[in-house]
Amino acid sequence: MLRFAQSLRPPWRDVQVTFIDRHDLIGPEIREPLGLLGWDVQMVRIDALDWAGAFSNEQYDLCVTTLFLHHFQSAALEQVLRAVAGRCRAFVACEPRRNRAAWIGSHLLALLGANEVTREDGVTSVVAGFTGHELTALWPASGVNWRLREYFAWPFTHCLVASLTE
Repeated sequence: MLRFAQSLRPPWRDVQVTFIDRHDLIGPEIREPLGLLGWDVQMVRIDALDWAGAFSNEQYDLCVTTLFLHHFQSAALEQVLRAVAGRCRAFVACEPRRNRAAWIGSHLLALLGANEVTREDGVTSVVAGFTGHELTALWPASGVNWRLREYFAWPFTHCLVASLTE
């Protein structure tokens, strides 16, 4: 998120960024540079399924997730996506792509110096990843007009971009 904020030209000011995680892993090395950019950092310590299941009036302009959704089975993933769709105006997800190239790449992580845990996680993540329009199929049909775009981003990424139509 810090790299994203730093890349914006012109820079965005008066942004509130909320990180949701079971653990507060956002240290001063992230908070301080974001603060210098005019971004207010908030941390919500909660499990994603608890967040998704809790009633909330909180609204977000944009929700972003990377390498997270593939950890859920379909029912839990639907619950998370339903909560996201009810609380944001736009959503971007970047996940592992489940295809042959990604599978081969995941088996070559050792060449990058990755440790055993990372190498195993890479293979597991590709197997649990997405292809086609699997995320779109799980997106809630709430009667709200969403523009959904699900696509392959070379070489190993599967993306979903959802935005409310106005």
